Amino acid sequence: MMLATQLGSPAAAAEPTTEELGTISSLLETNDVEGLRGYLADHPDLAEGDTPLAALLRRFLVESVGGNDFFRYRNRDDDGGGSSGDGGGSSDGGGDGGSPGTGY
Repeated sequence: MMLATQLGSPAAAAEPTTEELGTISSLLETNDVEGLRGYLADHPDLAEGDTPLAALLRRFLVESVGGNDFFRYRNRDDDGGGSSGDGGGSSDGGGDGGSPGTGY
């Protein structure tokens, strides 16, 4: 590891700062897909290297292109608790005719 770092390999990528991690966390908590994409465009080094975080950020960048509806996670608290009584996920075949579990 020490040798790889000295030779300038991807392992030599700087660790993200606490501030950068906080910004990423805030953008994820608010489901700001475009905001996170913009932040990563301004800080491309965060998605470089062989760290688990860098791999996840690269995957996010690839999978979030044009897929904003897919990433629009809604917290259960945001829907007023209606997810348990709306019939959309019931096993009796009722509901709104949509696929189970797509109440985003």
